[in-house]
Amino acid sequence: MLGLGFLLIFLGHLRTKFRDGGSGWAADGFLAGGVTLASAWILLLGVQLAGGVAGEHGHAEVAQGAIDFMWEGTFIFTPGLLAVGIAAAAASFINRTLPLWLGVFAVVVALGALAPWLGVFVFVAWVLATSIVELVRAFRPSTQAEVGQRSPGNSEVGVS
Repeated sequence: MLGLGFLLIFLGHLRTKFRDGGSGWAADGFLAGGVTLASAWILLLGVQLAGGVAGEHGHAEVAQGAIDFMWEGTFIFTPGLLAVGIAAAAASFINRTLPLWLGVFAVVVALGALAPWLGVFVFVAWVLATSIVELVRAFRPSTQAEVGQRSPGNSEVGVS
């Protein structure tokens, strides 16, 4: 659950970055897809907890139903994976808000919507890679040439 809180902060950061970079619709689609993913994850965690409690109280059929839902229910991740992947790829390819390789990686996230039980792991890997890139960019010392390339509302350089 703590990780979901950090995910929401990450989503807010990238939404602002996409919007400042000129990708307004991608920013909104990215945020909506990310919140959808976080909501789906919370729902599946609730089902897991309910199944565990049911199993502890001797309701094996309810616990089995919860397990079945958790497996079949992974398709609730599909809309979020698709929205996040397409929006991040568009922001990367069109406005160069993220490096191109992260845009290609985001396309793989969108394709992960076809098999969401794998797509969620691809999404987590993409979030980790993007977080590392953003942290490196945030703490990298600026050169004089880069200072002139920065736009007033954006503290990032559009270098891929």
